[in-house]
Amino acid sequence: MGLKNQIKMADKYSIANKPNWAGITSNEELVALCSNNEKDAEIKDSGKGLCYLNTEIVNTSNLKTERYFFKIWNLSNTQSLQAASSSEIILNDDQKIIIHRVCLIRDGQILEKTNTLNVRVLDDEKSSAYGMISKTKKIHWIVADLQLQDTFVLEYSIVSVFNSDAELDKKYFRHVQLMPPAYWFCKKYIFKLINDREENLRIIQKYFRDDRGHKVEANSILIEKENSFTFERVNFQSVNPKDVFIPYIEIATDASWTQISSQIYSMYKEALSNTNIAKSSTYKTLGLGNDTESDIRKIIEFVQNQIVYLYDAEVMLGHVPQSSDLSLRQKSGDCKAKSLLLVDLLKTIDIESEIILVNYSQDFFISENLPSPFVFNHVIVKISHKGVNYFVDSTWSDRYGLLGKRAEPFFSSYLPIAANADLVKRSNDVPSDFSIEESIKINLDNKESSLLDETVFRQASADIVRTNFKKADKIQLIENESNMQAGRLSLDISQGLNNLFKDVEYHILSDDKDENLVKTIYKAKLINPYQVLKGGKVFRYYYFLNTDNVLSYNHNDVPCSSFISFPLKHNLHIQSKDFILKNDPLTTRNTEIMNDYFYFSNKKTISFRSATVNSIYMPKIYGDVRPEDLEKFKKDCIKINDSNFGIGIIYANFWRYIFRNSYWFIIIYIIIRVITEAFESI
Repeated sequence: MGLKNQIKMADKYSIANKPNWAGITSNEELVALCSNNEKDAEIKDSGKGLCYLNTEIVNTSNLKTERYFFKIWNLSNTQSLQAASSSEIILNDDQKIIIHRVCLIRDGQILEKTNTLNVRVLDDEKSSAYGMISKTKKIHWIVADLQLQDTFVLEYSIVSVFNSDAELDKKYFRHVQLMPPAYWFCKKYIFKLINDREENLRIIQKYFRDDRGHKVEANSILIEKENSFTFERVNFQSVNPKDVFIPYIEIATDASWTQISSQIYSMYKEALSNTNIAKSSTYKTLGLGNDTESDIRKIIEFVQNQIVYLYDAEVMLGHVPQSSDLSLRQKSGDCKAKSLLLVDLLKTIDIESEIILVNYSQDFFISENLPSPFVFNHVIVKISHKGVNYFVDSTWSDRYGLLGKRAEPFFSSYLPIAANADLVKRSNDVPSDFSIEESIKINLDNKESSLLDETVFRQASADIVRTNFKKADKIQLIENESNMQAGRLSLDISQGLNNLFKDVEYHILSDDKDENLVKTIYKAKLINPYQVLKGGKVFRYYYFLNTDNVLSYNHNDVPCSSFISFPLKHNLHIQSKDFILKNDPLTTRNTEIMNDYFYFSNKKTISFRSATVNSIYMPKIYGDVRPEDLEKFKKDCIKINDSNFGIGIIYANFWRYIFRNSYWFIIIYIIIRVITEAFESI
């Protein structure tokens, strides 16, 4: 191994004594901690993990943060034996690991393993080819000669030293301490925080429960400089997280959202005020004119499609964006750089916009978390135009449409990067246009039937369809669409699509990129669209809303999302050679559902040989279902898919139709029978 690589490895890990503030544990104390009793045997026999000691101490200052770990557990099964024998820890670029002690307790004796560890430092790059550069390292070690029922002792620290660019890390601290998973029974669990920062830290314990399973109210505690906080439990085991969160302790620098936004704004201020992009040669190639709406679209799509998205974790965590001039020259940047460039370009045509902080995946928690810049992980742009707010993610690509027609990201909370800005709750309004508008014509004939489906896709749906047609194989597109139609027709796909459809066509009719509107057409001959029933046959065409996530939802700590947040419209017209049983309740049933979250209707017009069905699903909000409404909401979702989103038509033979639909014919039939019987008796 070269000297350079040896130095790099030494930078990432070392073997040394633990810090003084972590305390001292003698060998005798170590052995005493691992004494077994009857309860321990029960835990081992149950298959759960037995942990004699689980200690974590976080010591944070304005220059660095150290996390000390001291864990002792029994290797009671092959899984725990494997995990102890071969371990790995992921380190960020500013972190290193210090191994203090690795040993075994076997038959009351301590067997040291620290100096015989096989340690390797590996690159943890997974996505650099896609522009995602993390610079993380994987520290992997192997411990030899472990046996079942050994007691394993592991003691180490992870140290994060803040470099000159880590301005936010020096000013703010955030840590979330999750309680051990329910698999572990901890005879002793200790978490300690030492505050060596100039700023106060605030601590809040969340999702802890009492003996009856009721959530304990979360009270916050203030930890001043040079003070500490200790959380200690004996015989501790977390709840099963099937329908609740694992308890955790959240720690953050005591600050308000306005203080945080002002701090971040001070880091952006210079980049926001110094730009000469209007004079650049690239700017002149945008072809901006007098049409403001068109110019906005050109600018957005230039930033999204022609400025390459590169994520460098080291630069991203520094939080200071590169200048727009540099982004233009290099034709690349992360979300901060691309968003800043978008704002600067919009400024040249006098369009008001600002950069905001979001976190799509953790959006629900932002408003209930302690204020911290580290609850956000992404930067996008808010555009204010003609009294309406629009949100644009500059890292997206292949998205189209004028400003009011573009797809927008889903989130509810954001923090503007502006002086004294507070956390903002986004309006939960949904788009007024139908995201999918479908017109279906079906001609049913005893010899040959046909289906014609013309669909209009808007906003995000249009972007998806456009991308699918661009990237997917045409045969695969037709197969996917035919599978969907077969499902609606309740046909048996196992027969093979070629035995269900023939002469299939599927293509784009038109694509309006300003309106972000794509029209598609699907045509096919139906080989046998009916199912046979006793005394007749049935034709079915039902749409399907995927409500599985709602129906299976059973979580006490997080509200259920209102599942589909875009409007849908379906018009179905069926022309039939056979007579429809107009008085069949399933065929004629209309459905209307109205609650606080959506409006749904499925209305039918039935004649002797035709049927028309108009279906609408219109969400009222983009947001969550209140816990007290969830059961009623689930019932409404079930009702939609319970033969109420489309139509099922029952046909019978001619005479059966006559008998069931005209009492005059029945009377005539009875008279004929009476006369016939009279003649027969003569």
